[in-house]
Amino acid sequence: MAENAALRALRLLDLVPFIVRNPGISIKELSQEFAVSQEEILKDLNLLFLCGLPGYTPLELIDISFDDDSVVVRDPQNLDMPRNFNEAEALALRVALATLLELTPTTHRNYEKIQRLSAKISTAFSSEIPINAIDFVADRERQILKTLELALNSGKDVELVYNNLARDTSTKRRVSPQSISLSNDRTIFEAFCHTARGPRSFNLKQIKSAQIIERETEHFDDSNFDGDARTVKIKISSDDSDFMRANQSSLTKIQEDMGTTTFEIKVFQPEWIVRSVISEPDTLVLAEPGELRQAIVERCATALDQYGVIG
Repeated sequence: MAENAALRALRLLDLVPFIVRNPGISIKELSQEFAVSQEEILKDLNLLFLCGLPGYTPLELIDISFDDDSVVVRDPQNLDMPRNFNEAEALALRVALATLLELTPTTHRNYEKIQRLSAKISTAFSSEIPINAIDFVADRERQILKTLELALNSGKDVELVYNNLARDTSTKRRVSPQSISLSNDRTIFEAFCHTARGPRSFNLKQIKSAQIIERETEHFDDSNFDGDARTVKIKISSDDSDFMRANQSSLTKIQEDMGTTTFEIKVFQPEWIVRSVISEPDTLVLAEPGELRQAIVERCATALDQYGVIG
């Protein structure tokens, strides 16, 4: 397929300043740099003999000489500088640099170079695309974990946006970090929640964002604080239960009988335990308290009634 004339013109605009900055480069190296054949590069160089400023006498034409081993531009006229990026090219480059910066360790020797180049291009095109318009995170959980670890080590608080799966909501919380641990393939962030006024455990996967803030003088003694926690008894008939795997560290075994084990677990949100039991009816049975058992019965009855209406 014949090359588009516009694409060839753009290559010529890039070719001249590139040769100026790399005098003596070979035709083979140019073909590799611009991803075209050596024959195409020869056609480009021959065409440049005829290019120049109005008047088009030898004094206004690009002065170029070449053979197989060496290409030199003696007088590029006004093409000695690379052409500017258009808006689409600048955007693509900024996205690529943002990706590279996020994936490069801060201790890498090129990290600051990437950072400076990204800032330079962002500033040059800030009139069209704001500097802060591009937010790329390849691994958001890793970034949040780094923030939590920094807050824990520096003795500062964290402002979280947390996805509450039990209530299908996102809430903003101010917390004081206490520990970070790995439990059953989950990363658990333990903290004193000033919003709930008590200790809480947060699943890293459900933390939408985390921002370090200064610790306030307000302090709560959480040594014996259970807040609004309730102890429930739940019977589990399978070790393969998703609930069992996810909450094993929080479960306390109190009885084992005929393939069914009864556990106690502290629950801060009754809606969460109600949904959990309903989601695994074959393996979970809520034993106590009675009002939560009744809530499960009513929730299931309502769902069955809705199926009847739809049917």
